[in-house]
Amino acid sequence: MSAGDGRRLVFDHVFKTGGLAATAAITAALPPGSVSPHIHPGERPVPDAEITRWRHVCGHFGARFRHLVPHFPTALTATMVRDPAACVVSTYTYWRFNIPRDHGPHVAAAHDLDFADFVRAFGPSFLNGQSNFLAGSLRGDPDHVAREALAPYAIVGVTADLAGFVARVLDRIAPEAAPRARVLLATGETNASRGAIALTADDSAYLAERQAYDRALYAEALRRAAEAHSTVQTTVPFTDHVSVSSPAGGATPKTLTA
Repeated sequence: MSAGDGRRLVFDHVFKTGGLAATAAITAALPPGSVSPHIHPGERPVPDAEITRWRHVCGHFGARFRHLVPHFPTALTATMVRDPAACVVSTYTYWRFNIPRDHGPHVAAAHDLDFADFVRAFGPSFLNGQSNFLAGSLRGDPDHVAREALAPYAIVGVTADLAGFVARVLDRIAPEAAPRARVLLATGETNASRGAIALTADDSAYLAERQAYDRALYAEALRRAAEAHSTVQTTVPFTDHVSVSSPAGGATPKTLTA
């Protein structure tokens, strides 16, 4: 077994990718007081002391707030992305079924619109939100943007391999904790949204045409994960492989949970 490299962890949590479940497992597997509470600089200012006091830091940073972590260049950096359509579905169901309508115009739209109208109400920066978060902009070739967006991270995972991602992170900083994290992920709670929606073939085609950046990001993440010999786990209740209904014959759309 590896002894780990002793580095501090910075886990950059992309919204609606299962990051809270990953953070909870990492926190529970490591010594008490060594992992920060989840940090969200976009919601409130975060003093330097709030970040530097923790050995390991987890939160929503991305391109906009990465500079707030002074040890980012020397830390073990990790992030995780999700199937693009599943990520948008999860965002919609989370806002629609879990967040009060008055939380902002995007949330209000999720309450007021069905999914088909909702995704058609917003532009590329929302539909490619993972790339926008990690890269800071959606300019240029999607494959190039994807490589640049993930370049700052030593470990890149995907939601469908959540347990494997957490194990790879812990193997670098605390190998003895990795088995415990797998148990926690298999038995613990996640932040999955309540509710389910019907994703039609038209919706799927619409998203496929307009999520070029996030599809390239996900392909690059899968490539990076495969290079790390990551094996897809099935113990964590996320549904990321989108099933769609047939547009002909009046078929009943299948549901996709988030």
